Amino acid sequence: MRTFGVASSERVRLDSVLALMRRHQKEIRDRDEDERQKTLATAQAVRRPVYHLVQRGEALELIARQYNVTVEQLQLWNNLLTPRIRIGQNLLVKPRT
Repeated sequence: MRTFGVASSERVRLDSVLALMRRHQKEIRDRDEDERQKTLATAQAVRRPVYHLVQRGEALELIARQYNVTVEQLQLWNNLLTPRIRIGQNLLVKPRT
């Protein structure tokens, strides 16, 4: 293994460069961790169920079309015997995946 010497006048500059490199590496690690956390949060959000609050003038068919599901799926997920819904009713429109 080879060793090398550094003149004392250059030591301060070398230490400064090493400190700069360490800060840069930490910034990269922090940025990567932030990105990883955002990815995890997005993945969890996608798996959450989605609900729809029925508004005046809405029908089950309209809501089904809005969420790209069938009326039958909405009836099944919400234990509806008929396609009749009420204003203020909270409907499951996308179950947990």
